[in-house]
Amino acid sequence: MAHINHIRNVSRAHRMSLGSTVSGGAAVSFGAFCGTAEQRAAVGLHEIGRCCGRKGVVLVHNDPAFEAQLGRIYQMFPDVRRAHPSFQMYLANRRGELYYDPLYGLPERAVLDAIVPPAGDSGFFSESQSLRSALSDYLEILRALFEQESGPFGRWPFNLSFLLTLTRMPYSEMYNSVLAPLPQQVRDELAGRLSADGVQQRAFAAVRAFSQRLSGVLWRQDNAADHTGLSIVEAVRTGNLISVCVPGSRREVLDYLAVELDALNDAGAPYLLVTSGINLNNSPAFKRIFLDVHTELPYTTGILAEDTSSVAGAESREEDLTALFTQTQELFVFACSSTLAAEPFSSGVGRYYRQVSEQHVNRQRQPFHIFSAHGTGQSQREVQQLLIDPEELTGLRNGCLLYGANYPIPVLVDEMDLQGGGRIGIPM
Repeated sequence: MAHINHIRNVSRAHRMSLGSTVSGGAAVSFGAFCGTAEQRAAVGLHEIGRCCGRKGVVLVHNDPAFEAQLGRIYQMFPDVRRAHPSFQMYLANRRGELYYDPLYGLPERAVLDAIVPPAGDSGFFSESQSLRSALSDYLEILRALFEQESGPFGRWPFNLSFLLTLTRMPYSEMYNSVLAPLPQQVRDELAGRLSADGVQQRAFAAVRAFSQRLSGVLWRQDNAADHTGLSIVEAVRTGNLISVCVPGSRREVLDYLAVELDALNDAGAPYLLVTSGINLNNSPAFKRIFLDVHTELPYTTGILAEDTSSVAGAESREEDLTALFTQTQELFVFACSSTLAAEPFSSGVGRYYRQVSEQHVNRQRQPFHIFSAHGTGQSQREVQQLLIDPEELTGLRNGCLLYGANYPIPVLVDEMDLQGGGRIGIPM
């Protein structure tokens, strides 16, 4: 939390615009909390628009109304189309139309992690490793086919449709139609392992179970040859925007998306990840990408939420809030609905020690005197005080609190202009 001072170190601004924030044109990790959905959306569109055409953008949401506004970015930032004519916005699963291509663009290890996560329990380690080994052989087949003819695959050898089709085949059928045409060295090595009892059945069961976790939300089973080639990994690597809706913040879907994002992070790929209407507490793996230290890494994050309950878990509230404030360069806090909603931000900004003067009167009766004597004195003491009271945040109206790493001195803005680009100076 913020350092304890002896003065109330808070700046005031009568009016500011989104375009006048400290970061200027640089991409930063940001958050927009409380206020109205329109206020949070304005911040989100502005921050996303600054990145469009410069780096990949990933929106993971349960907020169709916000997704529907993404087209406004072209009016807000006309240079996106002019300077980056190849830039695209992809809606992966809007209104039941599912275009997402799971596993597409992932390296082998990430594919295995998605389907069979590494076993933390030693009792299941051997079984997990055996299954991962079998799946690795099937991935080797896909890689060999890709090297022979990449056309049906696209730019990457792996995708869920192909893998499900391949593992579904009984071994004899797979050998005759797939393995036999491969180079002899590859064919003989893989055939010896994949022909073992139960290997095909266990591999298929694992891939099918994985597909069922995503089915109906992120993916549907089509003809394998019709796979779309649309994934977070591919969108980021080609510098485009992808929007993925996760109704109900389903853990199994968020867990999978975290695998793709981890693969991008391992590769050092730059991108902006934004979430709106998602309960991060449902998926520790997905939440970690936002709260782990990433201020020096190529990716940045953005959170749009009504309050902090979707970020800070009940059992790790203080730790989560500290991470949120530490990893966020620009935090926009609009009018809070209650002092309860305002408390995390009020506490996060910090406290100071206010000096309080107190006057006192001493009375005493001396021997053999009719009247008592009295004297006055003055003392000073320090009282711990919040830099910004919760009541100030509930009364913001059209203003907001600007806080975060870019604002070591928090700024209380009387009116935040969500449309204009000018700035009326901040008194220092």
